[in-house]
Amino acid sequence: MINKKRIRGLSELLLEAHYAGGTIEALPPELHLEDPNEAYWVQEVVLRGLDPRRPISWKVSPPREGVESFGAPTPFKALKVSPAVFPGAGRILGVEAEVAFRFARAPRHDGKRPEIEDAIEEAFVLIELCESRFAKWEEIPQLTRVADFQSHGAFALGTGTRDWRGIDFSRQAVELIVNGKQVAAKTGSHPTGDPLALAVWAAAHCHGRGMPLSAGDIVTAGTWTGMTPIGPGDEVVARFAGIGEAALRLAQAENTK
Repeated sequence: MINKKRIRGLSELLLEAHYAGGTIEALPPELHLEDPNEAYWVQEVVLRGLDPRRPISWKVSPPREGVESFGAPTPFKALKVSPAVFPGAGRILGVEAEVAFRFARAPRHDGKRPEIEDAIEEAFVLIELCESRFAKWEEIPQLTRVADFQSHGAFALGTGTRDWRGIDFSRQAVELIVNGKQVAAKTGSHPTGDPLALAVWAAAHCHGRGMPLSAGDIVTAGTWTGMTPIGPGDEVVARFAGIGEAALRLAQAENTK
């Protein structure tokens, strides 16, 4: 059963952390969530408190053994076009290189996979800047991390291709470059080997939450390189052969503009 007191309490803590730019040092036991729907309610309360605009981007985590996928709407204001500059101060955890999918039109939430894929316009490269509102984020229960937009900070939207049907994602190459040095180079490294399946999953998930996907909406599909720590002043480039690239830079801590 949904516990409104837990939802309200955790939402207030997260919003305070967002606006104060600080972290939550400890999570009271009574605010530990017990159901994924509680995490989704918290996401939506915090989202409305941060940005009243309709979200156009969704972060979807790949399913893992014994754990289903999770989804999170992300604040509109946290989207920037590559090359993007983000503040270097705060709760930066690192960056993830990802392939995302943009819809040309609203997909059928109850459609079969080919029908939903037909609504996809483009596959493109995206860098996620990961942040947590929790000081000891590794120790936080999974549902609480889900409630925190799955540790989302921002997106840098890169270039892509409309010829995505010709891509063999199970053999896709990716490289991540930090300050001119290659720190990751992998092939076929998506956790499921099938990122398109997550875009298909999102059509029903978003509809079920009362926020159906529409034309122009974006669905991310998980990291291909893991999370790479970065700090103020670092410059990051993610390249996916045959798809495109994205770039971001963290401003020096004293210069957050």
